[in-house]
Amino acid sequence: MRQKITGRFSASSIEALYQACLGGLGIVNLSRWYVDPALNEGRLEQILLEDAEPEPLGIWAVYPTSRMVPPKVRVFVEALEGYINNRPLT
Repeated sequence: MRQKITGRFSASSIEALYQACLGGLGIVNLSRWYVDPALNEGRLEQILLEDAEPEPLGIWAVYPTSRMVPPKVRVFVEALEGYINNRPLT
């Protein structure tokens, strides 16, 4: 089931949503790696939904074609992917 949420504040900036949440304006669905510091410091609280699960959020590396990617970009993307996939969620 999908539920449309409306309110007085909306933003397309992750940082704006994060700061609004920190300021007490409501809840936000952000990547765990983005909010971990605030969770660990007790500035944010995780809300676990019993009857729903948020849609997974993706991170994409976009470049023209695989033939034209400089080796240093390819190495960076692979390292970032390894870091994100191996990072514990707690």
